[in-house]
Amino acid sequence: MRSCNPRSVHELAITESVLSQSLAEARKQGATRIRRIKLAIGEGMSIVPDCVQFYFDSIKKGTLAEQAKLEVETVPLRIRCKKCRANVEDMIPTCGCNAGVDIVSGQELNIDYIEIDKPPARRSGFRPKGSKTQEGGQESKCKRQESE
Repeated sequence: MRSCNPRSVHELAITESVLSQSLAEARKQGATRIRRIKLAIGEGMSIVPDCVQFYFDSIKKGTLAEQAKLEVETVPLRIRCKKCRANVEDMIPTCGCNAGVDIVSGQELNIDYIEIDKPPARRSGFRPKGSKTQEGGQESKCKRQESE
């Protein structure tokens, strides 16, 4: 496992983007907080998951993600021969085709999912005419608005 260099701005920029996108989606969904963010990071992306975690723990403070857990799945780098489609191990083609390779996986950087809390569903405030409030108050003047 590689250690996190505090001057690694590559992971900082990535982590800021992940948090920003997650917060935007959480707000769009009406979330009260983010519980968990799951990332898929390919081995070929040269991203150090420990650095992403370090920066996430630092920049999430004061946001809907303040108590969120960050889960990182490392996606293995898989390549295969363009001609015979044989898998390539350790970046060394074993087939002898010399036709080049295709990257099958390992270049991902995806937010797989965001787990959020939402507030309980609220009532619309509509009361039929003639109904009383819980306190026994006057008839409600609230009218249901028609959907457009």
